[in-house]
Amino acid sequence: PDIRFIEHLQPCEDGLFSHKLLALTKNIVKCPDCEYLYRQHETSSEHSLKNSKILEEIPLWFEILEDFYNKYNLWSSHKLYLLAFIENEPFSLRLERMNFSSNEKEVLYNIIKNFINKHSLQTLFNIFYFDKKYRKFLLSNNYEEYSKLKAKS
Repeated sequence: PDIRFIEHLQPCEDGLFSHKLLALTKNIVKCPDCEYLYRQHETSSEHSLKNSKILEEIPLWFEILEDFYNKYNLWSSHKLYLLAFIENEPFSLRLERMNFSSNEKEVLYNIIKNFINKHSLQTLFNIFYFDKKYRKFLLSNNYEEYSKLKAKS
């Protein structure tokens, strides 16, 4: 009952809500006849987000996740699940797809890697569940190294 959309958080309010809800769900049912309609338009907030706002909010996303994982004692049981969330939201949707400067990308790289390292989320065993580009990110030691690894593909 305490899982709610976080007010005044944009973007990722839906991603955090879904992540928390699914982390505590024991049974999931697939409904092939259901549809999810995601309406995008020119004036949606997703199109007007400033890079500086994203860089300020991502540490907040990680604080929210830390509080949640601490509250429900999920660190050991949900590492892979949390890495998948990071792959989708801050890594793929933000670091890889947004038009950040090289310096902003390095800042975001460090924010994500510091969170992963702080909570020992990565192991050599679990990285093979992920996309090739994200694996390169996980294996890299700094942004420059990641950029070189990524350029090789």
